[in-house]
Amino acid sequence: MERTNETLNLRVNQLMDMLQKTLYGQSSEKRRYILGEDDGQISFFNEAEIEANSKAEEPSVQTIVSSNTVRSACPKVSGEFFRLPPNRWQWIYVVPNVIHCGCWAHLQCKFEEAMPKGADMKNSRAAVGYDYCNRLFGMEEGWAELSFEERYNERIKYAKPLLDEFWQWVSNLNPLQGSNLVKAVTYAINQKEPLNNFLLDGRIEISNNRAENTIRPYVTGRKNWLFADTTRGAKASAIVYSMIETAKVNKLNPYMYLVYLLSNLPGLKELNQESLVPFLPWSPELPSWCRRDYVKAPQD
Repeated sequence: MERTNETLNLRVNQLMDMLQKTLYGQSSEKRRYILGEDDGQISFFNEAEIEANSKAEEPSVQTIVSSNTVRSACPKVSGEFFRLPPNRWQWIYVVPNVIHCGCWAHLQCKFEEAMPKGADMKNSRAAVGYDYCNRLFGMEEGWAELSFEERYNERIKYAKPLLDEFWQWVSNLNPLQGSNLVKAVTYAINQKEPLNNFLLDGRIEISNNRAENTIRPYVTGRKNWLFADTTRGAKASAIVYSMIETAKVNKLNPYMYLVYLLSNLPGLKELNQESLVPFLPWSPELPSWCRRDYVKAPQD
């Protein structure tokens, strides 16, 4: 039994490694992915583990959601990956061949925080900034069912002029130093290029909400279990969350997908990329009972 568990652990880790390589373009699959990212911290209870990690930041769970497949045949991937390197944001920004995109929902929140209670566009500049974001989200909602190419064309035709107007408005502001409005304006100016980058591709989402929603089950769970005892336990939790969220985003039944993995991975005679491909969440070779519209696995 112990040997079976070790074999299963090895195969699951290898499968997770393939998912990560796919996300970061390091696999043999040459695709261009659109990714949303979020992360959450893991605390340790075991003092030895705390000491071992004292020279690094707290281990982190990272959620990445690919929006490449909302309406196409390309794979969709969502995963929580244990332990980003120290200073994880710098690490994310040095991943090669990545165009970084800003989140308009975060900017909208900055303007909302700067709005006095009961303020409107007549008496609050922060309310004007909030309204610009609202108008952009309204446009995006109207284009939700369009193809990526159609959405790109609509953005160039309608969203780009709105952005030009918005940035001209921002450039003319002279907010009071130390105010919440100056924080919102500073955030906008610093993020101008990333915030505009959604105009480059119709697949890019204008907010990071979907990635943040994907990591929410982990964050909710952490409020209950509070910490991990060891790094191995933290990594195991991250893998389980990854498999479940990846199954969801690929329209699989998470429980059935896990049943399939746990039942079949230990029996693999060879452990290599080719042998693991049929187990990836977007594989057409997955049995039909792994899909959401099936309620239970067949009985052997």
